Amino acid sequence: MRPRLAILLAVLLLLPAPAWGQGSVNARIQDSSGDPITATSGRLHVDGSGVTQPVSGTVTATQGGTWNIGTVTNITNAVTVTDGSGALTVDGTVDVSGTVATNVAQVGGTSVTTGVGSAAAGTMRVAVARDSEVCNPIDTAQVAVAVSASGNTELVPLTSGQTIYVCDVLLVAGGTVDVQLISGTGTACATGETDMTGAVPLVANTGYVHNFNGRLKTAASNALCLELSGAVSVQGTVTYRKF
Repeated sequence: MRPRLAILLAVLLLLPAPAWGQGSVNARIQDSSGDPITATSGRLHVDGSGVTQPVSGTVTATQGGTWNIGTVTNITNAVTVTDGSGALTVDGTVDVSGTVATNVAQVGGTSVTTGVGSAAAGTMRVAVARDSEVCNPIDTAQVAVAVSASGNTELVPLTSGQTIYVCDVLLVAGGTVDVQLISGTGTACATGETDMTGAVPLVANTGYVHNFNGRLKTAASNALCLELSGAVSVQGTVTYRKF
């Protein structure tokens, strides 16, 4: 063996063996375009299949430009959405469940008003359902009573399919007479005559006042009439509603 070769082998035998697989290695990974792919911490998974790769865990991203977000199926925490100018435009129908608290600033493009007094522009109109109040002051009508003939006198004509609801009755007699509200069809309720009240006895300058509030009513397609027991003047008014 040559002297130089023997000395080199002796030096190599004295050097410590390298610890392969231990420690860290700094490497530069490039994509197919030569751009670097780096990772500052954790593991980096590289897949050359060219398909979308799943990502698990938390991803923090900083927006650059416009983002188009597809369907969001589940949001568990409160989300604040703004376009930077305090307005958000939503196309289509938005289904909202639960309670939504909002303050209405405008109605029909005009600022809303508060306080009392006459309604001005910007006052929200509210429709009040009156189905449970038959004899409300908006929908009721009235008929003047001026009867002096004995027998039946029609007060409110019939309307096919509609019922007459009696609200208030005020009658004053000029003499002794019995008064009675009846319903029916034909001339002066003569056909199918039905008593709606009993015969109320009155004497001169006495009256009969009652608030039925719609509880007294005719059958459908019937008229409302007043029957007198004699030819005595009876004056007054009847308020009603028909529908």
